Amino acid sequence: MKDIGINIIFTNEKQKDQYSDKIDEARSAAVDLVFSVLENNSYTNLSFDQAFCGKILSNLDRSFATAISYGTITYIVVIDAILSKYSKLPINKIESKVRTILRISIWQIFWSDSIPDFAICNESVKLTKKYSNKGAVAFVNGLLRTLIRDKETVMNDFIIAPRELWLRLALPRELAGYFKKWFGETRAISICDSMNLPSHSTARVNSMKTTDDLLRNELEMNGCLISNSYFMDHAFSIKTNGVMMENLPSFQNGEFVIQDEAAMLVSIIANPSPGDHVVDLCSAPGGKTCHMAEIMGNQGEITAYDVNTSRLSLVMQNADKLGLSIINCLQMDACDLADSKLPNAPANIVLADVPCSGLGILGKKPDIRIHMTHEKMIALYPVQKQILENAATLVTTGGYLVYSTCTINPAENQNRIEDFLNTHSDEFEAVDITKWLPEKLTLKDPLIIESAKCGMITLYPDKHKCDGFFIAKLRRKIKVNQS
Repeated sequence: MKDIGINIIFTNEKQKDQYSDKIDEARSAAVDLVFSVLENNSYTNLSFDQAFCGKILSNLDRSFATAISYGTITYIVVIDAILSKYSKLPINKIESKVRTILRISIWQIFWSDSIPDFAICNESVKLTKKYSNKGAVAFVNGLLRTLIRDKETVMNDFIIAPRELWLRLALPRELAGYFKKWFGETRAISICDSMNLPSHSTARVNSMKTTDDLLRNELEMNGCLISNSYFMDHAFSIKTNGVMMENLPSFQNGEFVIQDEAAMLVSIIANPSPGDHVVDLCSAPGGKTCHMAEIMGNQGEITAYDVNTSRLSLVMQNADKLGLSIINCLQMDACDLADSKLPNAPANIVLADVPCSGLGILGKKPDIRIHMTHEKMIALYPVQKQILENAATLVTTGGYLVYSTCTINPAENQNRIEDFLNTHSDEFEAVDITKWLPEKLTLKDPLIIESAKCGMITLYPDKHKCDGFFIAKLRRKIKVNQS
């Protein structure tokens, strides 16, 4: 029946002319975004504005374009494997725009249940006409029709039951090998399945400006779908249904920020008190910095460092919007601290949310699976070690050092902390963080208490319905005078 639909559209000249006049703006936006990420090595979150600029998109169109873009980038290794088998041309010989159109079309055929196959083929042909020539149009039309005809076989061989684990995980072979090494095949599949699903947004309520109930009511009145958070208080899952977040009055007024529950937990475990001096070494864009300031009731002082001045300005912008005045921003490379440049050391709490491989946030930043390699990952190890060493020098006696990452790589997480404690056992000790874990979290995962007693936890997308994250808390010992 689907082939009949295609034949009607592409053999009836009158209908063909009618359909050829108008390009679907949502798909056009998706082509621009995916092209920017896959062909120009850009980042998904940075390409949105450019891809959507100048296009008239309804809320539904924006949601559709976003779903296509994120889905295509998430499953790009599988999509390219399908292309490699079914295309008469090698992938690298296909014109870049045409390659992008094929990629988003394949995602729609095999991962979207709501779009008829004939519509996908039709719209893809129209896009190809816009960007290329008649030969490319025939190539795209023929290839997509073949894939639709062989849909059941393709689904089984590449998506449902592929022989290769990397296809099942939708990861490059190199990263798939790491996941299998760290977690075993069954658990690796569970974790990746969670991260390959469309990610959800979580709103953290700014309790200094509003209440949970007031914010929930206002967001629902503006067309957002609200549901309870998985484990954090003063937070809830939010689905905007295509509404632009920055246009919501409550967002503009700083009544909430978008922050994952795992990232929120970092500040909760840091547990700063009003009047404390806190140092955040890698602060941009300021989510954890601002959260700690809110926990402190905007009383005390937070010194926020970052190596990138433009990103550091985001910290101040966020702080101003949220009504926070205790944050001071200073440009500094956390790998190269100089005591003469640190006016307020030592601190009660030092947070080192270090640069990492980002393998816990593939759901929100699917392009990481393209950009992250073995070489890039191991190059981060000495950077993390140096930042942790530098952070330790800033902690006052009896003060706390909090280390966090958004990865689930043990070498960047528990191994890093264990190595640090082995060489600094006379100065630092792990802190039992059980009392700071939300009750809803420990009820849903009682086993997390065991690692929390040792001063560190790892959150996983499949078990905890949040980003993959690692959090550790250490204390500088109070030395007893032996004399």
